[in-house]
Parts: sequence; C-alpha cells; structure tokens
Amino acid sequence: MKSNRVSVMIDLNVLLDVMEKREPWVMDSAKCCAICGAWRVFGYISPHALTTIYYIVRKRGGKAVAKRAIDWVLAMFKIAKLGAAEFKRASLLNFEDFEDAVVAATAEGEKCAYIVTRNAAHFKGSPIPTISPSEFVTRFGA
Repeated sequence: MKSNRVSVMIDLNVLLDVMEKREPWVMDSAKCCAICGAWRVFGYISPHALTTIYYIVRKRGGKAVAKRAIDWVLAMFKIAKLGAAEFKRASLLNFEDFEDAVVAATAEGEKCAYIVTRNAAHFKGSPIPTISPSEFVTRFGA
C-alpha cells in the first residue's frame, strides 16, 4: 500500500543546525526534524550524513554523545538508498560540490518532493527542488 505522505530529503546542514544550536536557524531546523520525527512527512537523509554527524559530534562531545546523536537521527529519519546507481547519477549532475550532487541523486532515487536545505544555491540544476527549513515548517507544520 502506497502512503500519501510526502517524502523530503533533509540536508546535513539542517541536522547540524539542531545539534550545534546554530543561530538563527536552530528553531526552524528543529521544527523540521519534529515534523519528520512525528512521521507527518517522510524525512530522508543521505547515508554519508550519519558518518559526518558522528565525526563532528564525537570530536566536540565524545563517543557517548556521538552515539546518542546517531540514535536520534535513526529514530527520526529514513536512510536513503545509496549505491552505484546514485553515485553514477550524481556524477552526471553539473554540481560544483559532489557531496551535494549525491544528496540530490539520493533524493531523486527516493522520489522526494523537496530537498530541505539552507543552501539552495548549492543545488542549482537539481532534479529535485529545494525548500528552506522555514518554508518547510510553513508548508508542513501543524
């Protein structure tokens, strides 16, 4: 049975806004995460976001804090499929940054409606449109 819920790709910067309490973005980013965590919208993340989060959080807070961060992410979001097909697709996208191309390719592979990011300019030419965290909250918030 197919769900009517919208799927979105949450860019790493949105997650880091929450984890690092980055002002002035933390509130909208936290609301995005809460909407996804309540499963009103299917929030996907690219698999490489997990390793990056672990690395950054462990460096600042230690292994126990990093493990809690990973557990939180795994409870809140779906992990997008990332294999050879997505990497090949990313290599065909005309992006300045390959990591952003991988995010766009995984969003496309998961049939996401949007990529939620603060860095829309990084996704110029993306097959999936971007939406800012504040726009996401306005559109999908309660």
